[in-house]
Amino acid sequence: MSSPDPAGDLLIRVGRLCREQSEDLRAALADVLATTAPADAPASRDLRALLASVRTDDRQQLWGRVGQAWLHLAVHVADHVQALAVLLAGARSWVPVYAHASLARSAVESAATAIGLLADGQQFEARLGRGVALLLRDAREAVKAANDIPGNAYMASPKVVVEAERDRLLALVERARIEVVRNSPGGRLKGVRVVAGGREELLSVQSADLVERTFGDLPAAYRLLSGVVHGLPWGLADNASISGREARWEPEPVAAANSALVAVTAAERVVGAFARYRGFGEHALVARMHVRTRSCDEAMVKYGRAHGALAGARPTVARFLSP
Repeated sequence: MSSPDPAGDLLIRVGRLCREQSEDLRAALADVLATTAPADAPASRDLRALLASVRTDDRQQLWGRVGQAWLHLAVHVADHVQALAVLLAGARSWVPVYAHASLARSAVESAATAIGLLADGQQFEARLGRGVALLLRDAREAVKAANDIPGNAYMASPKVVVEAERDRLLALVERARIEVVRNSPGGRLKGVRVVAGGREELLSVQSADLVERTFGDLPAAYRLLSGVVHGLPWGLADNASISGREARWEPEPVAAANSALVAVTAAERVVGAFARYRGFGEHALVARMHVRTRSCDEAMVKYGRAHGALAGARPTVARFLSP
């Protein structure tokens, strides 16, 4: 017997997959962190390289900050995947027209940044360089934000405090003998080099390019989601039906399910990359998350084909938009 609400069935199912994926991400992260990494794991090799490096005390401080920043990103992914689960749980009564895209985009962007920091297959210097570049970019953006907050009778502007924190970070980077590259003498920070004459790790990285490199099987996912997030007409028009003075905006179940697919994929891959880095590439929870990602894809494709949205299409993780 066919369901009276197949779209609601689809979205409730993928919403449940989002919730389970977020829960497993947190559980896997906690387990991998609590377990001593094998001696041949990249994390263990990095620790040996760190302890043997010049200015090891200063570099250990920087590496600790990088580790905290990475964990922030992983929790950021989990939080947005969980929020998408909450959003889709009410699909029987209300389905978002556009809001799902913002959550999926945030999840995949943070996941791509986190995976990029782990620099799979590269030496410790690449990970340290990328991490320090992130810290410096973060400090720069914090100063910009603080400069926009004026003081008033109730609180002082955070400008002085935030600038002092940035300066302390720059001093620590200098003590660690990590070269700061500027676009001109005395100009804007552009990148860092951990090894003299070595590769420069840039402060500014295009999120779209990073997501494309990290999630190559999600074709144009970031740009498509960004079109919705930034309110661009080409990203919003597919949900609208306008005739004369009449206009309606309807949710598209496949688009919402695709946002769930992007989100569960981001969750799986960010914790999978971390598990491999720590030497636990065959972690049971990561394997379970991979199965869940496939289930989300299959549910979306099955619905799309049954209702004409994906006629003749192969299973894919791309977002489906009418030409």
